[in-house]
Amino acid sequence: MKKFLLLLFAVSLSITILMGESVKAQNIYTIKEQFTDPNLRTAICLLLNKTETDTINTGEAEEINSLILNDKGIKSIEGLSIFTNLILLDLSQNKIEDIPKEIEKLQNLRILIINDNNLNHLGPGIMALTKLEVLGANNNRIRKLSSEFGKFDKLEQLQLQKNLIRNLPNEISGMKALELLILEDNLIEELPKEIGALTTLTILNLGNNRLEKIPSEIGNLRKAYFLDFSKNHIHEMDINLFKKLDGFKAVYFFNQTYSENIDNSGIVFQDMKFDGLEIYTLDLGFTITQVLNKPDGTEVLLEGSIHGANVIIPANYLDISGEYTLRTTLTGGTKDSFGDQAGTPSVYSQKFKINETKSLPENNKIIYLYGSIVAFLLGLVLLVSIRLFKNKGGF
Repeated sequence: MKKFLLLLFAVSLSITILMGESVKAQNIYTIKEQFTDPNLRTAICLLLNKTETDTINTGEAEEINSLILNDKGIKSIEGLSIFTNLILLDLSQNKIEDIPKEIEKLQNLRILIINDNNLNHLGPGIMALTKLEVLGANNNRIRKLSSEFGKFDKLEQLQLQKNLIRNLPNEISGMKALELLILEDNLIEELPKEIGALTTLTILNLGNNRLEKIPSEIGNLRKAYFLDFSKNHIHEMDINLFKKLDGFKAVYFFNQTYSENIDNSGIVFQDMKFDGLEIYTLDLGFTITQVLNKPDGTEVLLEGSIHGANVIIPANYLDISGEYTLRTTLTGGTKDSFGDQAGTPSVYSQKFKINETKSLPENNKIIYLYGSIVAFLLGLVLLVSIRLFKNKGGF
Protein backbone atom coordinates (compact mmCIF):
# COMPACT_ATOMS: atom_id res chain seq x y z
CA MET A 1 0.00 0.00 0.00
CA LYS A 2 2.85 2.34 0.87
CA LYS A 3 4.47 1.64 -2.48
CA PHE A 4 1.18 2.46 -4.24
CA LEU A 5 0.80 5.71 -2.31
CA LEU A 6 4.40 6.68 -3.07
CA LEU A 7 3.84 5.92 -6.79
CA LEU A 8 0.60 7.93 -6.77
CA PHE A 9 2.37 10.86 -5.10
CA ALA A 10 5.19 10.72 -7.65
CA VAL A 11 2.74 10.68 -10.55
CA SER A 12 0.76 13.58 -9.06
CA LEU A 13 3.94 15.56 -8.50
CA SER A 14 5.06 14.94 -12.10
CA ILE A 15 1.70 16.07 -13.44
CA THR A 16 1.82 19.19 -11.27
CA ILE A 17 5.33 20.01 -12.49
CA LEU A 18 4.38 19.41 -16.14
CA MET A 19 1.30 21.58 -15.76
CA GLY A 20 3.42 24.25 -14.15
CA GLU A 21 5.90 24.11 -16.99
CA SER A 22 3.03 24.24 -19.51
CA VAL A 23 1.57 27.28 -17.80
CA LYS A 24 4.99 28.84 -17.67
CA ALA A 25 5.46 28.12 -21.40
CA GLN A 26 2.16 29.83 -22.10
CA ASN A 27 3.55 33.10 -20.71
CA ILE A 28 0.22 34.20 -19.35
CA TYR A 29 -0.08 37.98 -19.00
CA THR A 30 -2.88 40.40 -18.64
CA ILE A 31 -3.75 42.26 -21.82
CA LYS A 32 -2.55 45.47 -20.21
CA GLU A 33 0.86 43.89 -19.56
CA GLN A 34 1.18 42.40 -23.06
CA PHE A 35 0.32 45.49 -25.11
CA THR A 36 1.91 48.79 -24.09
CA ASP A 37 0.00 50.98 -26.56
CA PRO A 38 -3.45 51.85 -25.12
CA ASN A 39 -5.09 52.03 -28.56
CA LEU A 40 -3.67 48.63 -29.49
CA ARG A 41 -4.96 47.22 -26.18
CA THR A 42 -8.44 48.54 -26.88
CA ALA A 43 -8.44 46.99 -30.36
CA ILE A 44 -7.27 43.61 -29.03
CA CYS A 45 -9.88 43.68 -26.25
CA LEU A 46 -12.64 44.25 -28.79
CA LEU A 47 -11.26 41.46 -30.95
CA LEU A 48 -11.09 38.94 -28.11
CA ASN A 49 -14.12 40.24 -26.21
CA LYS A 50 -12.03 40.87 -23.09
CA THR A 51 -11.10 43.68 -20.73
CA GLU A 52 -7.61 45.03 -20.06
CA THR A 53 -7.33 43.08 -16.80
CA ASP A 54 -8.19 39.74 -18.46
CA THR A 55 -5.38 37.40 -19.36
CA ILE A 56 -4.12 36.22 -22.72
CA ASN A 57 -1.84 33.25 -23.35
CA THR A 58 0.00 31.91 -26.35
CA GLY A 59 -2.47 29.07 -26.76
CA GLU A 60 -5.43 31.28 -27.58
CA ALA A 61 -3.22 33.78 -29.45
CA GLU A 62 -2.02 31.02 -31.78
CA GLU A 63 -5.61 30.40 -32.87
CA ILE A 64 -5.76 33.81 -34.57
CA ASN A 65 -4.70 33.87 -38.25
CA SER A 66 -5.48 37.47 -39.21
CA LEU A 67 -5.50 40.87 -37.56
CA ILE A 68 -7.01 43.91 -39.27
CA LEU A 69 -6.23 46.95 -37.14
CA ASN A 70 -6.93 49.84 -39.52
CA ASP A 71 -7.33 53.40 -38.29
CA LYS A 72 -7.04 52.73 -34.56
CA GLY A 73 -4.59 55.50 -33.65
CA ILE A 74 -1.91 52.91 -32.84
CA LYS A 75 1.65 54.20 -32.32
CA SER A 76 3.36 51.00 -31.14
CA ILE A 77 2.74 47.37 -32.06
CA GLU A 78 4.84 45.86 -29.26
CA GLY A 79 3.22 42.66 -28.06
CA LEU A 80 1.82 41.48 -31.39
CA SER A 81 4.58 38.85 -31.59
CA ILE A 82 2.38 36.64 -29.40
CA PHE A 83 0.20 35.94 -32.47
CA THR A 84 2.73 33.55 -34.03
CA ASN A 85 0.27 31.97 -36.48
CA LEU A 86 -0.74 35.21 -38.15
CA ILE A 87 -1.02 35.00 -41.94
CA LEU A 88 -2.47 38.49 -42.51
CA LEU A 89 -1.60 41.65 -40.58
CA ASP A 90 -3.08 44.97 -41.68
CA LEU A 91 -1.94 48.06 -39.75
CA SER A 92 -2.94 50.74 -42.25
CA GLN A 93 -3.89 54.29 -41.31
CA ASN A 94 -2.25 54.44 -37.90
CA LYS A 95 0.61 56.50 -36.41
CA ILE A 96 3.33 53.85 -36.31
CA GLU A 97 6.88 55.21 -36.58
CA ASP A 98 8.85 52.01 -36.09
CA ILE A 99 8.37 48.28 -36.56
CA PRO A 100 9.98 46.46 -33.60
CA LYS A 101 12.41 43.62 -34.20
CA GLU A 102 10.08 41.22 -32.36
CA ILE A 103 7.88 41.09 -35.45
CA GLU A 104 10.38 38.57 -36.83
CA LYS A 105 8.64 35.98 -34.63
CA LEU A 106 5.66 36.07 -37.01
CA GLN A 107 7.27 33.55 -39.34
CA ASN A 108 3.93 32.41 -40.78
CA LEU A 109 3.05 35.90 -42.01
CA ARG A 110 2.23 36.06 -45.72
CA ILE A 111 0.55 39.48 -46.05
CA LEU A 112 1.75 42.63 -44.28
CA ILE A 113 0.01 45.94 -44.98
CA ILE A 114 1.34 49.07 -43.23
CA ASN A 115 0.08 51.82 -45.53
CA ASP A 116 -0.48 55.38 -44.31
CA ASN A 117 1.79 55.44 -41.26
CA ASN A 118 4.90 57.42 -40.26
CA LEU A 119 7.61 54.86 -41.03
CA ASN A 120 11.11 56.10 -41.94
CA HIS A 121 12.39 52.59 -42.67
CA LEU A 122 11.10 49.03 -42.74
CA GLY A 123 13.55 47.67 -40.17
CA PRO A 124 15.36 44.34 -39.61
CA GLY A 125 12.29 42.66 -38.15
CA ILE A 126 10.41 42.88 -41.44
CA MET A 127 13.51 41.81 -43.38
CA ALA A 128 13.42 38.51 -41.44
CA LEU A 129 9.90 37.67 -42.70
CA THR A 130 11.16 35.77 -45.72
CA LYS A 131 7.84 34.00 -46.35
CA LEU A 132 6.04 37.26 -47.17
CA GLU A 133 4.05 37.23 -50.40
CA VAL A 134 2.52 40.72 -50.18
CA LEU A 135 4.14 43.80 -48.61
CA GLY A 136 2.40 47.17 -48.77
CA ALA A 137 3.91 50.30 -47.21
CA ASN A 138 2.41 53.10 -49.27
CA ASN A 139 2.31 56.69 -48.04
CA ASN A 140 5.05 56.60 -45.42
CA ARG A 141 8.43 58.38 -45.16
CA ILE A 142 10.67 55.51 -46.20
CA ARG A 143 13.94 56.82 -47.65
CA LYS A 144 15.94 53.71 -48.36
CA LEU A 145 15.43 50.05 -49.14
CA SER A 146 17.77 47.59 -47.46
CA SER A 147 19.93 45.16 -49.44
CA GLU A 148 18.07 42.50 -47.43
CA PHE A 149 15.20 42.85 -49.91
CA GLY A 150 16.98 40.23 -51.98
CA LYS A 151 15.88 37.63 -49.41
CA PHE A 152 12.21 38.12 -50.32
CA ASP A 153 12.28 35.34 -52.92
CA LYS A 154 8.60 34.51 -52.30
CA LEU A 155 7.32 38.10 -52.47
CA GLU A 156 4.77 38.57 -55.26
CA GLN A 157 3.57 42.13 -54.62
CA LEU A 158 5.58 45.11 -53.36
CA GLN A 159 3.80 48.45 -53.07
CA LEU A 160 5.82 51.46 -51.88
CA GLN A 161 4.21 54.44 -53.58
CA LYS A 162 4.28 57.91 -51.96
CA ASN A 163 7.53 57.54 -50.05
CA LEU A 164 10.94 59.26 -50.24
CA ILE A 165 12.93 56.45 -51.86
CA ARG A 166 15.88 57.64 -53.97
CA ASN A 167 17.31 54.39 -55.29
CA LEU A 168 16.78 50.66 -55.42
CA PRO A 169 19.35 48.16 -54.14
CA ASN A 170 21.07 45.89 -56.65
CA GLU A 171 19.89 42.97 -54.52
CA ILE A 172 16.37 43.58 -55.84
CA SER A 173 17.26 40.88 -58.37
CA GLY A 174 16.70 38.28 -55.65
CA MET A 175 12.91 38.80 -55.69
CA LYS A 176 12.38 36.04 -58.24
CA ALA A 177 8.63 35.70 -57.65
CA LEU A 178 7.74 39.41 -57.88
CA GLU A 179 4.77 40.13 -60.16
CA LEU A 180 3.73 43.64 -59.12
CA LEU A 181 6.07 46.52 -58.22
CA ILE A 182 4.55 49.92 -57.43
CA LEU A 183 7.06 52.74 -56.81
CA GLU A 184 5.01 55.70 -57.99
CA ASP A 185 5.54 59.10 -56.31
CA ASN A 186 9.08 58.64 -54.99
CA LEU A 187 12.43 60.34 -55.72
CA ILE A 188 14.11 57.59 -57.74
CA GLU A 189 16.75 58.96 -60.12
CA GLU A 190 18.18 55.79 -61.60
CA LEU A 191 17.21 52.15 -61.99
CA PRO A 192 19.79 49.42 -61.37
CA LYS A 193 20.40 47.09 -64.29
CA GLU A 194 19.48 44.24 -61.93
CA ILE A 195 15.82 45.18 -62.39
CA GLY A 196 16.01 43.12 -65.57
CA ALA A 197 16.28 39.99 -63.42
CA LEU A 198 12.65 40.37 -62.28
CA THR A 199 11.44 38.18 -65.12
CA THR A 200 8.11 37.33 -63.43
CA LEU A 201 7.11 41.02 -63.24
CA THR A 202 3.83 41.88 -64.99
CA ILE A 203 3.12 45.39 -63.63
CA LEU A 204 5.75 48.07 -63.01
CA ASN A 205 4.75 51.58 -61.97
CA LEU A 206 7.52 54.20 -61.71
CA GLY A 207 5.39 57.24 -62.43
CA ASN A 208 6.27 60.60 -60.90
CA ASN A 209 9.91 59.99 -60.03
CA ARG A 210 13.15 61.61 -61.27
CA LEU A 211 14.27 59.09 -63.87
CA GLU A 212 16.29 60.47 -66.79
CA LYS A 213 16.75 57.24 -68.68
CA ILE A 214 15.33 53.75 -68.98
CA PRO A 215 17.93 50.97 -68.83
CA SER A 216 17.95 48.48 -71.66
CA GLU A 217 17.51 45.67 -69.11
CA ILE A 218 13.82 46.61 -68.91
CA GLY A 219 13.57 44.65 -72.15
CA ASN A 220 14.15 41.45 -70.16
CA LEU A 221 10.77 41.82 -68.45
CA ARG A 222 9.12 39.55 -71.01
CA LYS A 223 5.95 39.01 -68.95
CA ALA A 224 5.31 42.72 -68.34
CA TYR A 225 2.06 44.05 -69.79
CA PHE A 226 1.74 47.38 -67.95
CA LEU A 227 4.60 49.86 -67.55
CA ASP A 228 4.22 53.42 -66.28
CA PHE A 229 7.10 55.90 -66.69
CA SER A 230 4.94 59.02 -66.79
CA LYS A 231 5.92 62.28 -65.03
CA ASN A 232 9.67 61.74 -65.00
CA HIS A 233 12.59 63.49 -66.75
CA ILE A 234 13.31 60.73 -69.26
CA HIS A 235 15.30 61.80 -72.30
CA GLU A 236 17.26 58.65 -73.10
CA MET A 237 16.05 55.17 -73.93
CA ASP A 238 16.27 52.49 -76.58
CA ILE A 239 12.97 51.97 -78.35
CA ASN A 240 14.01 48.45 -79.31
CA LEU A 241 13.74 47.29 -75.72
CA PHE A 242 9.94 47.46 -75.97
CA LYS A 243 10.00 45.20 -79.01
CA LYS A 244 11.26 42.43 -76.73
CA LEU A 245 8.14 42.55 -74.57
CA ASP A 246 5.76 39.93 -75.88
CA GLY A 247 2.36 41.08 -74.67
CA PHE A 248 2.53 44.55 -73.18
CA LYS A 249 -0.77 46.39 -73.33
CA ALA A 250 0.16 49.83 -72.07
CA VAL A 251 3.34 51.81 -71.60
CA TYR A 252 2.63 55.27 -70.20
CA PHE A 253 5.22 57.83 -71.07
CA PHE A 254 3.47 61.19 -70.91
CA ASN A 255 4.35 64.40 -69.07
CA GLN A 256 8.12 64.21 -69.18
CA THR A 257 10.14 67.29 -68.22
CA TYR A 258 13.83 67.63 -68.87
CA SER A 259 16.26 70.51 -68.95
CA GLU A 260 19.99 70.71 -69.69
CA ASN A 261 22.59 73.41 -70.05
CA ILE A 262 25.34 73.40 -72.69
CA ASP A 263 28.13 75.96 -72.70
CA ASN A 264 29.84 76.45 -76.06
CA SER A 265 32.85 78.75 -76.13
CA GLY A 266 32.66 79.30 -79.86
CA ILE A 267 30.52 78.11 -82.74
CA VAL A 268 31.72 77.99 -86.33
CA PHE A 269 29.14 79.07 -88.88
CA GLN A 270 27.94 75.60 -89.88
CA ASP A 271 25.35 73.01 -88.90
CA MET A 272 25.36 72.57 -85.12
CA LYS A 273 24.66 69.13 -83.63
CA PHE A 274 23.59 68.16 -80.12
CA ASP A 275 24.12 64.52 -79.17
CA GLY A 276 22.47 62.50 -76.41
CA LEU A 277 18.84 63.26 -77.21
CA GLU A 278 17.81 59.75 -78.15
CA ILE A 279 14.23 60.46 -77.16
CA TYR A 280 13.89 62.63 -80.24
CA THR A 281 14.58 59.72 -82.57
CA LEU A 282 11.83 57.49 -81.22
CA ASP A 283 8.94 56.77 -83.53
CA LEU A 284 6.10 56.50 -81.05
CA GLY A 285 3.39 58.13 -83.08
CA PHE A 286 3.95 61.46 -81.38
CA THR A 287 3.61 64.87 -82.95
CA ILE A 288 6.94 66.63 -82.38
CA THR A 289 7.32 70.39 -82.36
CA GLN A 290 10.64 72.17 -81.87
CA VAL A 291 11.05 75.86 -81.17
CA LEU A 292 14.33 77.76 -80.84
CA ASN A 293 14.25 80.78 -78.52
CA LYS A 294 17.01 83.19 -79.50
CA PRO A 295 18.83 85.63 -77.17
CA ASP A 296 16.95 88.58 -78.64
CA GLY A 297 13.59 87.05 -77.65
CA THR A 298 12.54 85.88 -81.11
CA GLU A 299 11.27 82.35 -81.68
CA VAL A 300 12.00 80.15 -84.66
CA LEU A 301 9.95 77.06 -85.48
CA LEU A 302 12.35 74.34 -86.57
CA GLU A 303 11.34 71.93 -89.31
CA GLY A 304 13.17 68.76 -90.21
CA SER A 305 15.70 69.27 -87.45
CA ILE A 306 15.69 65.67 -86.19
CA HIS A 307 18.28 63.44 -87.86
CA GLY A 308 19.46 60.17 -86.37
CA ALA A 309 20.58 60.71 -82.81
CA ASN A 310 21.17 64.43 -83.31
CA VAL A 311 19.19 67.61 -83.34
CA ILE A 312 20.59 69.76 -86.14
CA ILE A 313 20.12 73.52 -85.99
CA PRO A 314 20.78 75.41 -89.24
CA ALA A 315 23.72 77.79 -89.07
CA ASN A 316 21.79 80.92 -89.92
CA TYR A 317 19.69 80.52 -86.73
CA LEU A 318 22.80 80.81 -84.52
CA ASP A 319 23.80 84.28 -85.56
CA ILE A 320 23.66 86.05 -82.16
CA SER A 321 25.89 85.60 -79.13
CA GLY A 322 24.03 84.74 -75.92
CA GLU A 323 21.78 82.07 -74.43
CA TYR A 324 19.49 79.98 -76.63
CA THR A 325 16.73 77.59 -75.58
CA LEU A 326 15.72 74.63 -77.69
CA ARG A 327 12.26 73.47 -76.61
CA THR A 328 10.87 70.18 -77.88
CA THR A 329 7.23 69.27 -77.28
CA LEU A 330 5.78 65.81 -77.86
CA THR A 331 2.01 65.39 -77.99
CA GLY A 332 -0.34 62.58 -78.92
CA GLY A 333 0.80 58.98 -79.09
CA THR A 334 -0.59 55.69 -80.26
CA LYS A 335 -3.58 54.27 -78.44
CA ASP A 336 -2.84 52.33 -75.24
CA SER A 337 0.89 52.82 -75.56
CA PHE A 338 3.33 55.57 -74.72
CA GLY A 339 0.97 57.93 -73.12
CA ASP A 340 -2.30 59.66 -72.83
CA GLN A 341 -3.52 61.09 -76.11
CA ALA A 342 -4.93 64.38 -74.92
CA GLY A 343 -3.62 67.26 -72.87
CA THR A 344 -0.46 65.59 -71.59
CA PRO A 345 2.51 66.82 -73.65
CA SER A 346 6.11 66.02 -72.84
CA VAL A 347 8.38 69.05 -72.87
CA TYR A 348 12.19 69.00 -73.11
CA SER A 349 14.25 72.15 -72.84
CA GLN A 350 17.94 72.61 -73.61
CA LYS A 351 19.74 75.81 -72.87
CA PHE A 352 23.03 76.52 -74.56
CA LYS A 353 25.21 79.57 -74.61
CA ILE A 354 27.11 80.90 -77.60
CA ASN A 355 29.88 83.25 -76.57
CA GLU A 356 31.12 83.87 -80.10
CA THR A 357 29.90 83.32 -83.64
CA LYS A 358 32.33 82.91 -86.52
CA SER A 359 31.80 82.98 -90.24
CA LEU A 360 34.28 81.62 -92.75
CA PRO A 361 35.19 84.12 -95.50
CA GLU A 362 33.88 83.28 -98.95
CA ASN A 363 37.42 83.00 -100.38
CA ASN A 364 38.36 80.53 -97.67
CA LYS A 365 35.28 78.46 -98.44
CA ILE A 366 36.39 78.22 -102.11
CA ILE A 367 39.92 77.30 -101.08
CA TYR A 368 38.60 74.58 -98.79
CA LEU A 369 36.39 73.25 -101.58
CA TYR A 370 39.24 73.08 -104.15
CA GLY A 371 41.60 71.74 -101.52
CA SER A 372 39.21 68.92 -100.77
CA ILE A 373 38.94 68.03 -104.48
CA VAL A 374 42.72 68.06 -104.95
CA ALA A 375 43.22 65.92 -101.85
CA PHE A 376 40.67 63.43 -103.14
CA LEU A 377 42.37 63.19 -106.57
CA LEU A 378 45.82 62.76 -105.02
CA GLY A 379 44.50 59.99 -102.80
CA LEU A 380 42.92 58.25 -105.77
CA VAL A 381 46.19 58.43 -107.77
CA LEU A 382 48.14 57.07 -104.82
CA LEU A 383 45.71 54.16 -104.37
CA VAL A 384 45.93 53.22 -108.09
CA SER A 385 49.74 53.40 -108.01
CA ILE A 386 49.94 51.08 -105.02
CA ARG A 387 47.70 48.51 -106.70
CA LEU A 388 49.79 48.59 -109.92
CA PHE A 389 52.98 48.22 -107.93
CA LYS A 390 51.55 45.21 -106.13
CA ASN A 391 50.58 43.55 -109.44
CA LYS A 392 54.18 43.85 -110.66
CA GLY A 393 55.46 42.12 -107.55
CA GLY A 394 57.00 45.19 -106.00
CA PHE A 395 56.00 44.18 -102.44
